Amino acid sequence: MRPVSSIRQLRYLPKSRFALTDEQQEVKAFFSRFFLAAIFHVVLALLLYRFRPALPTVYVILVFLVGLSTLRDKTPIRLVYICTYIASAELLWRMTKADVFWETGKYLLVLLMVLGAVRWQTRLQGIGILYFSLLVPGVVITLSILSFDVAQEQISFNLSGPLALAIAVAFLGGVQLNQQQAGKMLLIGLLPVISISTLVWRSTLTAERIAFITESNFITSGGYGPNQISAILSLGALFSMLYLFIALPLGIRWWIIMGISSILLLQSVLTFSRGGLLDLIFAIPAAMFFFTQNGGREMRRLLVLTVILAILAGWAIPNLNQYTGGALQARYEELDTTGRVQLIQADLQDWQENPIFGVGVSLSSVNRGLILGGGYIDVAAHTEYSRLLAEHGMFGVAAILLLVVIVLRGLRRAKTGLAKGMLAGLMVWSLVEMTHSAMRISAVAYIFALPIVVLSMDGDN
Repeated sequence: MRPVSSIRQLRYLPKSRFALTDEQQEVKAFFSRFFLAAIFHVVLALLLYRFRPALPTVYVILVFLVGLSTLRDKTPIRLVYICTYIASAELLWRMTKADVFWETGKYLLVLLMVLGAVRWQTRLQGIGILYFSLLVPGVVITLSILSFDVAQEQISFNLSGPLALAIAVAFLGGVQLNQQQAGKMLLIGLLPVISISTLVWRSTLTAERIAFITESNFITSGGYGPNQISAILSLGALFSMLYLFIALPLGIRWWIIMGISSILLLQSVLTFSRGGLLDLIFAIPAAMFFFTQNGGREMRRLLVLTVILAILAGWAIPNLNQYTGGALQARYEELDTTGRVQLIQADLQDWQENPIFGVGVSLSSVNRGLILGGGYIDVAAHTEYSRLLAEHGMFGVAAILLLVVIVLRGLRRAKTGLAKGMLAGLMVWSLVEMTHSAMRISAVAYIFALPIVVLSMDGDN
């Protein structure tokens, strides 16, 4: 089948053009690529856990070398693939204790995209650079107050995410993907999440006893931070659901992707961290609202998806609640924000006292610690928006407004329901994640900018 150049063109093609002429060959190709790659990542996860930290460290290096190898290509398509993979794999590296520094994933993304911009001389989107430049005054304040070593560490922790977001917006705005490539990109991003899911299964099934209470559960989170695990599992579920509409899989392929999505969703719920589910509650309806603008076929797919999810929820939730001794229901009925409201109040207090320039990068953490009490010295931000206000003042306000502008401009430029749906789903997931987990993981920053590559398919950059 001849490659389709854009979502807009694909919308008007006859239905017969969506599939290969030989359906059996298409199914075989799917199994031989994604399915086998998924199995490989299941085995990889177990090997990484068994031979940590040596093998995970080698794994990080190999992924980076693959990223560098894409710079020899004529187009940046494979670089987008590997960057999407890195954004999903970063948490896997942390879980398996790879011997790399904490923000490695974010800086690898930045480095590869900067090299890509130089290699292909892509036209950078200035709005991304402007967003990060607004945060520079806060850096100057921090450098003037803290010692250089301490300031460097704190600036890296708090601004590596915004830096990755800025570079991703700037670079990806100059890259073009067609619908087939967008589908492949989603599957590639899903692979590391399958590895993370494997470690979550391993931890849960091998535990001698799991005490379920109305707090986040480390055992059902693979022994790692439930907030971050919940988020990345929900992102994998979102990738899967978007793939059902972007790539239009048929038959057994549809059921495999739907099954993966369901498993990831249930695992995210079982972490007892509500953030991942909250991300999906907003992201999925946002995507589906625009997807259904394409016509009856998408409406039918949405109907089938809704029915299956309803059946899954009707069966799984009562059983999981029974398995957890009623703790699951109690957890998700609980309205407590685990201190996040108090942290936001502390940030707003800092902003009120320093309305123009803010207190400086990371310096709001001291006030958060005082607000929470209980012996806390400092507390990292959990809400990116309030952090921007506290640490950057009116410059932070401008940065938040630029994020809104990027979303609105993207929706305006998108020409089809599919393009708008992918933009809405991924950007909303990222924006909601920022409300409760800031930019702890690189996926938050990178996924916000990722759908720009689909919007640019029509050449409207």
